[in-house]
Amino acid sequence: MNDRNAVVDYVRQAKPAVPLMIETYAWATKLKSKATGDAMATEWTAADQGLVDQVRDGVGHVVIVSPSIPGVAFLDCYRAGGSPSRCVTGIPTWWQQAQDAERRVQGATFLDTLHWYCVDGRCPIFTTDHDTVIKGDYLHPSVQYMRLVAEDLRYRLTASGVLP
Repeated sequence: MNDRNAVVDYVRQAKPAVPLMIETYAWATKLKSKATGDAMATEWTAADQGLVDQVRDGVGHVVIVSPSIPGVAFLDCYRAGGSPSRCVTGIPTWWQQAQDAERRVQGATFLDTLHWYCVDGRCPIFTTDHDTVIKGDYLHPSVQYMRLVAEDLRYRLTASGVLP
């Protein structure tokens, strides 16, 4: 059994009211087909659509949440000899293409969380508000930062009609 089948089986058994689907877009650069650009986006949409179609009948509402932007690990940029500019990345083209692909999935609500990680196309590893590190490594948001954005997640789920 592969990971996807295990997820589908679990969701079908647990029947969560609102499963959140969050996956790293870095996989878009590692497709077995080696597809890029529009072909990658088409493949990504089809794969996500297939997963949503397999689970949506047994749940209340499927939500696709855009992931964090890949960047640099805290210790790779915040160190002796480093500079603040090393702690800021941009939005990769393939990341934006994967996000746009997920927006096209039918039967799910898409939540764009890019504003959690980037401002004006720049994606820092720390916030100036609360002096909080956004990511603990090159990809995964820190627990402390997720606590700061939790209220925004609740707001967006409510505004989109997923939560009452």
